[in-house]
Amino acid sequence: MIFTLAFGICKRSRFCAVVMFILWILLVGDRVIALLMSPIENKNLLFALALVIVGIPFVGTLTYFFFQGIRGTFIYHKLDKIRKVH
Repeated sequence: MIFTLAFGICKRSRFCAVVMFILWILLVGDRVIALLMSPIENKNLLFALALVIVGIPFVGTLTYFFFQGIRGTFIYHKLDKIRKVH
């Protein structure tokens, strides 16, 4: 599914870009809820802390790139429509 959406984004599909972004947000939300609901024991505290320290910049970066993919597809179609008119 992700490969298909990535291929659609490569072909400049606005729908695929939006669906990929929504899928990413749902995945991150699911992981955050799972992390918050699981009991944190002393031995897992360091692991959870490392996951948060590394995970937040990683998730933020990928979210930024997915959002830019949405912007790029919409701008492409806007410019393509202008190009076809002239």
